[in-house]
Amino acid sequence: MKKSILIVLSLCSFIATFGQSASLSYSISYKHYHGLYLKDDEANVVDLDLEWPEYLNFSSEPVLQRYLNQIVFDNNDTSYQESCRKYLSSFGNLVNGQLHSVPDDSKFCYIDVKLHVVGYSFGRYISYSLSKNVVPQDSSKMKKQNLLCYFTYDMINDKILMVRDVLNPFKIKNSENVRNELAMAILVNSESPIQNNGVERMIYDAVLSKYGMVFYYTLYSQETGVFSSRATIPFKDKLNILSKPVKKLVGCDIPKISVHGIPQNTFDGDTDMVYTEVDVLPEPNLSQPLDSYLKEGLDFPIPFIKYADKFKCGFSFVVEKDGSLSNMRSIIPCDPEVERAIIDKFALMPKWNPAKVNGKAVRCFCVFPISVRLK
Repeated sequence: MKKSILIVLSLCSFIATFGQSASLSYSISYKHYHGLYLKDDEANVVDLDLEWPEYLNFSSEPVLQRYLNQIVFDNNDTSYQESCRKYLSSFGNLVNGQLHSVPDDSKFCYIDVKLHVVGYSFGRYISYSLSKNVVPQDSSKMKKQNLLCYFTYDMINDKILMVRDVLNPFKIKNSENVRNELAMAILVNSESPIQNNGVERMIYDAVLSKYGMVFYYTLYSQETGVFSSRATIPFKDKLNILSKPVKKLVGCDIPKISVHGIPQNTFDGDTDMVYTEVDVLPEPNLSQPLDSYLKEGLDFPIPFIKYADKFKCGFSFVVEKDGSLSNMRSIIPCDPEVERAIIDKFALMPKWNPAKVNGKAVRCFCVFPISVRLK
């Protein structure tokens, strides 16, 4: 399904909005990190790609924070900063300069961790996918790890929901017709179409999104061998296979939220002050209009195109003194893949012209609202 994209920036042109947000009901911080660590005579290469929830409904959601720290950093703390620090320090000392000698290739270990938002429903739930791969070479002392999991966090009841909690296991286990209908619905709604001929077995995981149930499935087929993809099934099509608690969660009224304190932004990196009022605003350093740059090569997920023709999203970031962008956050939710795609476009931009105070370049906090229409 192909649609043209019209991106309308705030007030039809770029305007940086300054000041701490007074209504951070939603804040996802994008953490990208790459580092080389030395431990004795071993080298550990760490890559982190994390979409970390800072606030959901004006709450840091401590139950979710503790669970994420446990599965991502092997730590039961509720503090991202402290858990991440401990995790990275377990790999040795960070290499900041040039190596005096190249470590033995057989003593390298590669650690790759990805935590991505899959779905979000305001006031109800947020879903995640996590992949964590630790790949030690022959002489490395690190233990191999290959973790892939999907889960939904129920914000109303403060519960982590796995596939066994999302679906009705009794109904699926005891009815062959229900199992066959579900398998067919997954194939029909798959993002990568495949013929049903010769399918011997299907293994799947399921989480909740704004549009329905997201199934990550693997087929074992005589024709194609092992095949993996994803499918989104609208709630109205398969509401009968949801567990009773999840049916209630999907259809409930959003409870009123009591705001006891307004969350404040914190900034990683340079300890220099981040300005919210400046003499000269920062501006992108592009050879084309910013809206043209943002929509160039921007692809939207199929479920999003099916159910939305316009949306608003919003981002905040810091323009550093050298013009680079840091502390990227999504603060107005639309669709996780759309947010991720726009964040990636910002990350690939040339350095901006920095903000200035008294003629001197300074760090500057910006809020950037965007409206998008699909035509």
